Amino acid sequence: PGGESQFSAALTSYLAGEPTQLFAAFSRVSNHLYHRALSGLTVPAVLPGLSDARLFRSVGLVLDPGWNMIQLALGAQLRDGARLHVQNPLNLTVAVLGLFAAVEYGGDEIAQVDLPVVDPPIVMAPLWSGTPDRVFPVRLSTSMPTLETLLAQLAIGAVKVRLIANITLRVGNTTNTIDYAQSGVRVVLG
Repeated sequence: PGGESQFSAALTSYLAGEPTQLFAAFSRVSNHLYHRALSGLTVPAVLPGLSDARLFRSVGLVLDPGWNMIQLALGAQLRDGARLHVQNPLNLTVAVLGLFAAVEYGGDEIAQVDLPVVDPPIVMAPLWSGTPDRVFPVRLSTSMPTLETLLAQLAIGAVKVRLIANITLRVGNTTNTIDYAQSGVRVVLG
């Protein structure tokens, strides 16, 4: 349990591009002569963070205008979908098991994706980039003026948003939850 939280913290820092202080320790050495000399030795190291480790390449917002009009008339929050173009910047297989993401636009939170369990998990091969074959539920929660501005800009092109996510990943046999933030994520209709 302690090792998993340390790995989650190191992975969070690594993906954020921040250096991480590591301490490698020799706990057991198979050669008896070296075991006496190295056992318990700790070697400090610094793992540099990834530069440009963007997990989200873009988001395709899938709107249902007819359903959205009914939701607005009822005073309900808009519930639509999104296609995520993602990438795995790591040279190992990663499975996404859960995802919570807040979407910020113009400094305001405008939407959330809340999937405690991604079923089936999104399995990304090493260095893979692509769009999983599914639409993720999105809850839009912003003021009408902000929504109108956002939709007007989307009608003529793309907007850039900030994603603040809490992602549950399986790396090897270990499940980790990381905090992740990324600015400049491109959002388009579709």
